[in-house]
Amino acid sequence: MEQAAWQASYRAAEQLIEWKRYKEALEETQRLLALDPEDADALALAGRVHLCMDRHQEALHWAQEALRRDPEHLLAWFVRVSAYYETGRLKEFQEALAEALRLDPYESFYYYLNANYYNKKRTILVRQVRAAERAGDTAPQSRLSRPAQLCRSAPWRLRGIRAARRPGDPPRWRDAARAASSGLGCPHARRLQA
Repeated sequence: MEQAAWQASYRAAEQLIEWKRYKEALEETQRLLALDPEDADALALAGRVHLCMDRHQEALHWAQEALRRDPEHLLAWFVRVSAYYETGRLKEFQEALAEALRLDPYESFYYYLNANYYNKKRTILVRQVRAAERAGDTAPQSRLSRPAQLCRSAPWRLRGIRAARRPGDPPRWRDAARAASSGLGCPHARRLQA
């Protein structure tokens, strides 16, 4: 009977989260924790509710409690990664993301967050370079030269690919190799040709 009550409360809490009725969902998770205070599922669900309510510190606390009971709990890792990302704690985010991807490599939201992280990093770097250019400093340009160097070496790398290519390969493979070797597939090709 107790297991049936636990499952009903868990499903009710998940449904309340879907309906964005977070206070009621928090009450349901408290009922779950009253039934079994050591249950990692209930602890992680409490973290998810707090995350939805933008209470990131509480979400991290409940996720950490769930991970103490079950170090590979997927929902707890999801809450932890999301909370670190939303609070801007990027070093902790990268560490948690690496572990979460190891446990659940098919969770597409992790890849989305990782792409946003690198996009933010790029935006910050571009702002720094523009500020330095306005100040008359040309040293930051050396940081941007690495992608250009990689693009210049792309034809050399493609020679190895072409050597390994078989005559029966699909045409799109050949077209992609031709485009990359001519610089058309490279985002920096215009800059290099100018």
